[in-house]
Amino acid sequence: DNSVTGEEKPNVVTDADYVPPIYDDTTCVPQPVDPTPNPFTFTDITGAEVNTLYTSNSVTITGINIPVAISVTSGKEYSIDGGAWVSAAGTITNGQTVRVRQTTSGVYNNANNATLTVGGVSDTYTVTTRVASAVTVNYDINYNIDPFVNTGLVFRRNGVEVGRIIA
Repeated sequence: DNSVTGEEKPNVVTDADYVPPIYDDTTCVPQPVDPTPNPFTFTDITGAEVNTLYTSNSVTITGINIPVAISVTSGKEYSIDGGAWVSAAGTITNGQTVRVRQTTSGVYNNANNATLTVGGVSDTYTVTTRVASAVTVNYDINYNIDPFVNTGLVFRRNGVEVGRIIA
């Protein structure tokens, strides 16, 4: 009987603790566990519209041989292999693709960041809103000396009368 009553078995590996060895396909030699992915890069956006949802380029996670943790900064979302958009931490495996998305700021010329972390390696997807457009306002000032109309100055903004000084 292998059971121990009232005590834990010493040196017992549970299913949750067990990491199976990884073998090289050509030599059948166990390989070390590699939980650190190669660096990945998102392409930043400038000149974006305000209050608009933007999605990053897709990056492929490489350089790992076990599933690793993935997370994104609060308020942002990621999608693995075109699946559902999520904001909660999860796991990703070698060769899977991931994208992030975020809504831009409601302020012109403002950067908004979404940082994705995979197995301890991070990159930030930055979307910067465009500079506000200049608004041109034309003002006209006319002096009216018609004896049948009140004499004075007429002020117009973009062709619309906005004021008058009667002399």
